[in-house]
Amino acid sequence: NNMPGFSDPMEGRETRSAFWQFDEQFSRFSLPACKDLQRAATVTILLNASLVGMTTTEDGRRVIAGTVSDPQGRQSQVSGKQFVLATGGLENPRILLSAMTPAHPNGIGNNRDQVGRYFMEHPHARGARITSPDPERLFRTFPAFQRDGEGQRYGILLRPSEVSQAGQGILNTCFTLGVYRHEGEEAPLYKKTYGKLKHDMVPGRMGRALWQVAKKTSRWVQDRGDPAARARLLRDSRYGIYAVIRAEQAPNPESRVRLAEDRDALGMPKIELDWQLKDIDKRSVLEAMMALDRDLRHLGLGEARPCDWLHDSAISWKFDHLVTGHPYGGYHHMGTTRMGDDPTTSVVDADCRVHGMDNLYIAGSSVFPTGGWANPTLTIIALAMRLGDHIQGRLST
Repeated sequence: NNMPGFSDPMEGRETRSAFWQFDEQFSRFSLPACKDLQRAATVTILLNASLVGMTTTEDGRRVIAGTVSDPQGRQSQVSGKQFVLATGGLENPRILLSAMTPAHPNGIGNNRDQVGRYFMEHPHARGARITSPDPERLFRTFPAFQRDGEGQRYGILLRPSEVSQAGQGILNTCFTLGVYRHEGEEAPLYKKTYGKLKHDMVPGRMGRALWQVAKKTSRWVQDRGDPAARARLLRDSRYGIYAVIRAEQAPNPESRVRLAEDRDALGMPKIELDWQLKDIDKRSVLEAMMALDRDLRHLGLGEARPCDWLHDSAISWKFDHLVTGHPYGGYHHMGTTRMGDDPTTSVVDADCRVHGMDNLYIAGSSVFPTGGWANPTLTIIALAMRLGDHIQGRLST
């Protein structure tokens, strides 16, 4: 949570600075970057093989084999001593819920109706309109990105201080400041083009290469943060300065993934996502924006007026595609097979093992009991390494 050489202008205030540290390598987890796994004599990689079922012992406590299917529907069995399900916060619950056996009529690990519950994201939103007598001083004080002396890139954001969170009983929601079109305006051409590249291109080798070029170009522009370009936008009546929210979401058992009636091409049930937010999610944003307003006024940098939706009791959340390339959230699907000691409120134990199962584990952000504000990748990696050590210990005994 520190950046070398950065002095926090909010030291001692209700709002504090925090940081993202970015990986400079693209496609770190794609097949070309996994030469060590390809060369390993003890590893077999199956491509285009989807898990479509699991077979357990009669008492349901052990997985004997997994059934995998290729895109043409041809199936094979994969057996093993220990099994790890690591397919993300939406696919992990889908596979467990659809794996119905005599011992698990509601799906493996779901005897207490917990699989798929507590779905969390980092929901995005427009939080406040910022007016400042000196916009460039504001952005010099709160740059969106910065590099340290060694060239490492950091994203800089703002969040409620620990004292504010405890005193007001709010979540650790974060936000950044930027120049965006006002609500209701048409999206600019570059944003439409960027979105089309991101969502409409076929994710093959060529599509991924084009996307990397677009992403690197966007990062290059962000790094420079051209004051003249920002000033030109602010002279345009369609633009203003806004705080953009990337929120922490409180765990909610009613926010959940269920199986749908429809099935995919392999016969697997599709999912329905009932994403629900709680009052504290919205209240945390409002309190954070009000604290930002007080701090900006104290520093002589301007003021922050919370957006109207934060005062409207009929609106639980308001997404806005004009202020982020990810209008709904960070694609951070968390919590649907949450970790805990009590099987009545969780799916896996502290070792990521499914309650009631001897050899089935879950890896990934679906085991998170809470979501925090930060990107989940480092925590996912840490849990995966810990799980690997645990399984290696079991196999060596």
